[in-house]
Amino acid sequence: MVEKGKVVQDTKSCEKSMKKKRKDSSTSTTTLTLITSTITLTTSTSTSSTCHPNTELDITPSPTILSVSTPLELEKGNHAGDARNLISIDIAKCTAPKSLVSLDDITVNTDPAKWIMNETTIDQLLSRDIDQNIPEDFSVTRRYYSSVSGYWSLTKLAFERKIKNGKLHRKYLCYSSSKKALFCIPCRLFGNGSSKFGTDGYDDWNNVHSGLTSHENSSEHVQSSSTFLNRSKLKNQIDKGLQLQIQNEMNYWRNVLQRVVAVVKKLGSRGLSFRGKNEQFGSNKNGNFMMCLELIAEFDPFMSNHLATYGNPGRGKTSYLSSTICEEFISLIAKKVLNVIIDEVNRSKYFSIVVDSTPDISHVDELSFVIRYVKREIQEDTPAEVERFLKFIPNVGHKAIDMLNAVTGTLEEFGLNLQDCRGQSYDTAANMSGCYSGLKTRIQNLNPLAIYVPCGGHSLNLVGLSAVDSIKEAAFFFDYLEAIYDFFAKSTYRWQLMKQKLKPNQKVVKRATGTRWSSRYNASSFKNSWEEFMETLNDVENNNSEKYINRRKAAGLKNNLSTFESVFMAVFWTSLLERFNKTSTVLQSTSANLEHVVDLYKSLIYYVSEIRSDEMFQQFIDEAKKIRKEEYELDKKTSSYATPFMRRTRRMQF
Repeated sequence: MVEKGKVVQDTKSCEKSMKKKRKDSSTSTTTLTLITSTITLTTSTSTSSTCHPNTELDITPSPTILSVSTPLELEKGNHAGDARNLISIDIAKCTAPKSLVSLDDITVNTDPAKWIMNETTIDQLLSRDIDQNIPEDFSVTRRYYSSVSGYWSLTKLAFERKIKNGKLHRKYLCYSSSKKALFCIPCRLFGNGSSKFGTDGYDDWNNVHSGLTSHENSSEHVQSSSTFLNRSKLKNQIDKGLQLQIQNEMNYWRNVLQRVVAVVKKLGSRGLSFRGKNEQFGSNKNGNFMMCLELIAEFDPFMSNHLATYGNPGRGKTSYLSSTICEEFISLIAKKVLNVIIDEVNRSKYFSIVVDSTPDISHVDELSFVIRYVKREIQEDTPAEVERFLKFIPNVGHKAIDMLNAVTGTLEEFGLNLQDCRGQSYDTAANMSGCYSGLKTRIQNLNPLAIYVPCGGHSLNLVGLSAVDSIKEAAFFFDYLEAIYDFFAKSTYRWQLMKQKLKPNQKVVKRATGTRWSSRYNASSFKNSWEEFMETLNDVENNNSEKYINRRKAAGLKNNLSTFESVFMAVFWTSLLERFNKTSTVLQSTSANLEHVVDLYKSLIYYVSEIRSDEMFQQFIDEAKKIRKEEYELDKKTSSYATPFMRRTRRMQF
């Protein structure tokens, strides 16, 4: 502690140090600035130190020139002073610890245009409430605008923003009397210089309201406000009013985004479309995305208020409800999902690829790229086989070399090494499975460990398709089933008549064509509703209100359906395709492995061999007789079923 009017320092030592260092012009200069009983030490080689009342001042001799001057002298550029006279200052109340930095006595100009942008200025402004300098007389801002041939000036309305339930004061605005312009405090401190609110000030009073609205929606203002808030919290010094306004704004839009992202995730997980014919809330053609938001608004007051305020703002207005933000979220979520998949593959190291192409609804050939790997759960030690779709590759081409470039390019895009591939699975087309220049051979030339396994489900479909095409009667039978479906499907009256005839547990007629054999199984399973179909066709034939051509078609279909051969075909193919369909379904599951596929093939081959016996053939005949109860003459001719029809039927078996 020091007594009043005295300094704990040897003045003579100080004078010697001063005289010694004046000789060296290259040394740094230390300045003591006296401001209302406070001494501030600033040096070009050390940090600032401020002494407060009732604080111990520790001044030790230092090989640095001491120049003491008043604030007025500093402003005039006169840094000369009598150190002997000015150093004996009344500093008895200075009790601050050593090297304590305080911003309380640093004066920053209240005019934002005169702010010198440095860390000291920013820290000082963040430490207290910033005066907005709202002028009492706005006439000083009066300006003439030739575009409207009139005078305009700043008003208090510019400092207020209209919202749904009242007005909100714009705490971020600050008026500059020197520039006669408005500044945005966060953008002035942390902006990137792209907005006039943060550089020269905004003074276009003719368009001040639209300019403020545009600035509030700009990315610079949002980013600067966020930086302002985070920096203030870091310093624990905050303009509470401005902090509350910025925080409320951030919380509001976060709540909006939480609901928007939730809708995007749900629609995407169900594979549903997002957009409709228009983007108007209240329209019944605005698509699933807007429909879900409207549904949430019915039970959520926050979302209801947001839709009422920002529902149909038009272009250029921030609402986070448009198709643009929806597509952006879809893209971000897709990238996140892909990153998770790639991380899982890298942890598993080894993987297999599944590639196939097909045209989409717009007739663009899309190559689907699927990756298969073993995923080890973090919480459980049980591995699980998973298949993950990575991307569609449009217009690759059907040549093996084009396919190879697409596969290797995709693996490189996701950072996967082809040498870690241990399996490849495609269909059996020549460009894919060719032993000389097919895709599987080209990949094996690069990585011999990539074992080729043909697609089990596709191979099974080819077996069934070849079996049907090789037997004329079988091909005619499925064509006949397709004709029955077309006859009923082309008329709502006939379709409704068919449904009225069917019992609750009976199925309607199904289409017999398609890539999957399950469609043929569903079509041939009409044996359980054979009588109902016969009655329906008979009613159409005898209906005089129907067109003659439709009545003749019904008569022809009924005659074919009434034959014993059609009934037998339905019984036989239903039994066979039921087994094919179950096997094909299991083969397409992600949990199926190579060993399981081999077992399924063996089981199916054994079943086909069993139904070739006379006992199984007799069972099919007996079951067909239960459906078609009338006794046929061909059944009476021989007990060995040696008629041409029977011989053809038995040849048809596998």
